[in-house]
Amino acid sequence: MSNPFLILSDSSSTPYSTSSSKPVSITDDSPLSSNIYKDVLEYVLLCTIDEQPLSSVIYLADLAIGLPQNWDKNLIEQALFERLRMTDPSTQLLTSTNNKKSPMRNDENIITENRCLNYLSGCYQRLLRQRVSL
Repeated sequence: MSNPFLILSDSSSTPYSTSSSKPVSITDDSPLSSNIYKDVLEYVLLCTIDEQPLSSVIYLADLAIGLPQNWDKNLIEQALFERLRMTDPSTQLLTSTNNKKSPMRNDENIITENRCLNYLSGCYQRLLRQRVSL
């Protein structure tokens, strides 16, 4: 089994394989990478820099100040660091403004997990699920 965190590696020439399909090469300037990084932030880390999210997530106010035009791995690194430093993530919880059921529903306890290892384990499990759904 290959490493699912490979997509976040420093090598821009590293291929990312979605299950048994052909590897997809991702560079930081491609639109595909921007979408993947945004999905990692929202569906894996359960965070956002958008004030009106589609599902309940943790709002990262410090990163939202300078909204990036291009999403990249540096934003993901900063988001993870900021999220792990939060002592009470429930104070930054944003609930969905969308009246329809969100495609990614999460329990509030999972979203606001404040124990680092449990949160990181949950991120890993969500990443594996997202990878399978590609």
